[in-house]
Amino acid sequence: MLACIRGHRSSLCKHVERPLFPIRRKGRPVSQCESCREQRRKFRIHQKCTCQQHKMKTQHLLIDLNKPMLVNTSPRSQKIPPSF
Repeated sequence: MLACIRGHRSSLCKHVERPLFPIRRKGRPVSQCESCREQRRKFRIHQKCTCQQHKMKTQHLLIDLNKPMLVNTSPRSQKIPPSF
């Protein structure tokens, strides 16, 4: 009996001694939703994804300018004036 390839997608394999894991596609992960990708293929134009799902996914990355931000006040971060 031949050993199975670890992580394969074969539906014929019945082994249970080790877990299978999904094989990811090569390259960078997709950053656009399916509808924007279809528009890109259709019109051959690269544009930013403006869908609501994409906005909700990246909303936590936005910075609120009204909130006070933390400032590093350690002695190593302070600038030293040049001496002449």
